Amino acid sequence: MIMKRGAKARGTKIVHSRLTTKNKATPKKKSTTGRRSRRWIFMVAMVFFVAGTLYILLCTPMVEVRDVHITHTTRVDAMALRERIIASLEGRAFGCTAKNNFFIVRPQVVADMVREDVRVRDVRVTKVFPHGLVVDVEEYTLFPVWCVRDGEQCHVMEGGCIGRQIDPTEDIVRSNPSMIVYDTGHDTVVEGTCPVTADDVQKIAYVGQELTYAVDTRIMQPYRVDFRGSREVTYTTDEGWAIMTDLGRDSDATLATARLFMSTVMQEQKRSDLVYIDVRFPEKIFYKMRNMPAEQQVEDVSAASQNTSPSDKVSDVQKSTKDR
Repeated sequence: MIMKRGAKARGTKIVHSRLTTKNKATPKKKSTTGRRSRRWIFMVAMVFFVAGTLYILLCTPMVEVRDVHITHTTRVDAMALRERIIASLEGRAFGCTAKNNFFIVRPQVVADMVREDVRVRDVRVTKVFPHGLVVDVEEYTLFPVWCVRDGEQCHVMEGGCIGRQIDPTEDIVRSNPSMIVYDTGHDTVVEGTCPVTADDVQKIAYVGQELTYAVDTRIMQPYRVDFRGSREVTYTTDEGWAIMTDLGRDSDATLATARLFMSTVMQEQKRSDLVYIDVRFPEKIFYKMRNMPAEQQVEDVSAASQNTSPSDKVSDVQKSTKDR
């Protein structure tokens, strides 16, 4: 009978002799005392490591914010803003942890403080490990202030739209280097609404600046607008008399009319007697002088009349009123 290697013959039994079987050695039990001691050493070391790391990160000046960089500022005083931020981070937050700790400083809190300046449109604060803080400021490109109720409620304006409300008593409202507008046609305005266009804002500012040269006197703020029935803008000079303009009329044409009035009518009149001039119309100038009849307070500035001399133009106006 041929049998395969490793196969048992049917009916046979393999018997192992105790004499031929090798006795296996019984393994020794490991000592639990050494294992426990090593575990405790590891745990104590981890506690010291974590505690030491936390102490270094929270209670030492190794990670304190000391370098504050202000970027992209033009109107905002970067040095003053930097000192203000550093001053706000002085003192202790809790225990041994300082307020200027890198992990304690909250960028949102710093950003909210920077936004308190009404000239700031937006701000982004970035922490740079381990000592840096970068404050990227975005300022308003044009900074008009739009007020209602004779300055009781004022808002920052950008692009013809009403922005966030500001305190009317702030110095930036009373001495705004850009423009202050008093809206006499509305009792209140809502943030996000756009009473005028961006071009209107630019035109109001442009005419206000150029009128200084056209009438040879300083134009005072605020500018007053009234859109209830027309698009009327009134400018006041430092001599006390007003200039009434129409926002719908071409700016250069308005300035040309004002210059023509000053070079003709005002050559024969005292500036101190002037109450207002109205240059809203292309062919006539209405004006008011103290102690002057109302029917004489109109000047023809048509193309035909512009060829006459200043004295002839004034006499023509007075003559036409006498003939009525």
